Amino acid sequence: MEPASNIVHFPVTGREKRQIATPLDAVQAHWRSLADGRMMPHRDELDPLTLVSWLDHLVLIDRAAPDRATVALSGPSLSDRLGRPLRGLSLTALFHAGDAPELTDALGALFDEPARILLRVSAGRQGGQMLMLPLRGADGSCCHALCVLDMRHGQGRLKIAGQSRKSIVGYAAHPPRRQKKGPDAMHPALKLVKG
Repeated sequence: MEPASNIVHFPVTGREKRQIATPLDAVQAHWRSLADGRMMPHRDELDPLTLVSWLDHLVLIDRAAPDRATVALSGPSLSDRLGRPLRGLSLTALFHAGDAPELTDALGALFDEPARILLRVSAGRQGGQMLMLPLRGADGSCCHALCVLDMRHGQGRLKIAGQSRKSIVGYAAHPPRRQKKGPDAMHPALKLVKG
């Protein structure tokens, strides 16, 4: 006979499963709330208390050169992938060497456009995704990023299977523009046509 327990287990329904956020959804929602109508938040606005449930999945990177980013902070499961701490290493250390050109290209878009990058990745038989979200530095430039890996714990370098990008330029709130008098896209100028 099993000992009595005061823990009652309830099965999770399909509706409840949909309400449980993935690391990508939760971190992106936090990033958007911090941006609050701007293109992107500043790095110093990140709230570790809000992200505590997802810290194991996070990597904070700093742009070291136009084609290189270094790891400033990473969750323990990401360090376990390589069997050593990632801090100070190039982000490329997490990926197969053959994927360096594709990662370099993605980092360029992340910092230069700037854009949100979603990498489809795999390690062995496991598949997952890494979302890269740009952040402003103290000088206002886009020189940091918050990355979140949604993949089961495991070891080994990541292989890039594909990527998608979404430029964030034009998604920030802008003050209303003053209307100029005269023709515009809605009211084109009249053109005299001689027949």
